[in-house]
Amino acid sequence: MFLMANRKTANGNIYSPEVLKAAAGEFQQHVEKYGPTFGSPGHVKDMELNDVSHMIEDIQYDDKKQGLIATIKMLPNAKSKNIQAIIRNGGRVGVSARGEGQKEADGRISKYSIKGCDFTLSPSTGIDVGEKEIIFESAALNEVQVDIAEARYRAALVAGYKGDFESYKKLYAEMLETKKHENKERN
Repeated sequence: MFLMANRKTANGNIYSPEVLKAAAGEFQQHVEKYGPTFGSPGHVKDMELNDVSHMIEDIQYDDKKQGLIATIKMLPNAKSKNIQAIIRNGGRVGVSARGEGQKEADGRISKYSIKGCDFTLSPSTGIDVGEKEIIFESAALNEVQVDIAEARYRAALVAGYKGDFESYKKLYAEMLETKKHENKERN
């Protein structure tokens, strides 16, 4: 999930479900006609071949979670390997939309066209594929933790993880429990 409907971003933008659905549909038509688009680590204004780390193969709107989900294929190059190394080692990496649109005075986006999505350390949505700095009370995952686990699971798949989501959730819960105990020992 990299762009949520009806949530104000750090850029002050608010996207309606209708605008995001239309943008995802338009993006999909572009991919069907021209093939995947490319992304980079960080937003690059005029992307060149040496900036590319991944291809965006699909962007869909998830009605249940009210946001966009991207299917990203990491390329076997140095830019991609840096991103994968951060994720494999527990680092936080965000996904940020790159596009253009029409912003109304109240911050609502009335028209939006997605050009791609890039990996960033500070996505304007505050959503990332890494864990937030939160101390959790138990190994049982709450709804927010499941969303984070799902994002990390998708990133882990891109990075080469072969297990299913249920197995990943168990590993994620164990990791949170371990971090909880480490934090208590430090205090």
